[in-house]
Amino acid sequence: MRARSAFIAIFLTSTVAPAVSARQQGTATAPPVPVDTVWQDAPALFPAVVALPEGYDSTRTWPAILALHGFGGTARGFARIAPVFTRAGYVVVVPEAPYPIPGEEAGTRYSWGLNTWTPPPLTQDTMVDRRSAELTIVNYLPSLLRTVRERYRLGPVYILGFSQGAIYGFLTGFYEHDSFAGIITFGFAGIAPEWFTVRGGTIEDGRNLAVLLVHGREDPMAPFAESERARDMLQAAGYRVTLQPFEGGHSVPTAQLEKVVEWLRSLR
Repeated sequence: MRARSAFIAIFLTSTVAPAVSARQQGTATAPPVPVDTVWQDAPALFPAVVALPEGYDSTRTWPAILALHGFGGTARGFARIAPVFTRAGYVVVVPEAPYPIPGEEAGTRYSWGLNTWTPPPLTQDTMVDRRSAELTIVNYLPSLLRTVRERYRLGPVYILGFSQGAIYGFLTGFYEHDSFAGIITFGFAGIAPEWFTVRGGTIEDGRNLAVLLVHGREDPMAPFAESERARDMLQAAGYRVTLQPFEGGHSVPTAQLEKVVEWLRSLR
């Protein structure tokens, strides 16, 4: 996989004085150590799980799914969805988000951006938030798709995302609309109109994309009404949009994945 620009954290600390023994401490407290964080673009490598369809033949061309896990997920964890698609003849590519979430489980939970709005926030700096999102959407995911296309013979590619991955998948699909045949979202938190114009385009630019919005009516994290609003906005701009509701919450049920396969077949 190609290297790309990413953020790494550099922690700057002052010189720490030698430890003070309990006898010496008395009631005195040590002065706080000043800490700062600097973010730097740097080349990095990230893993992606690739699941091949049953009866895979390297001389044939295969449709593909680029699947983005949600906030706190991993590539291997989200790869559980792959068998539904590989049985239907799709190559499934499941990348890992680039940013570890700090905490007791650091290194086992990942985020697509250094966002101010995630629980917990990964930064308080809106400029860091925007730059990290740009690196994922404009650099990392398109570069990954090019790498996979060099290795496998791929036909139409659909980008699928869950929760935070739905937001990043939608934006990647829209900005790279010439590279994708469609967008599939699960638990989509909604569209901000400025997304379509921030890079100098218009909402109509991605009208070649087929869009499927899969959403649980009882979703407590991303209200179902957000997918209804997204459907109406995209349909008004000339997109082919299908809203696929289900009785449930913020999840990716296997039964709904099977319906996604049916939707994909209907596009052929």
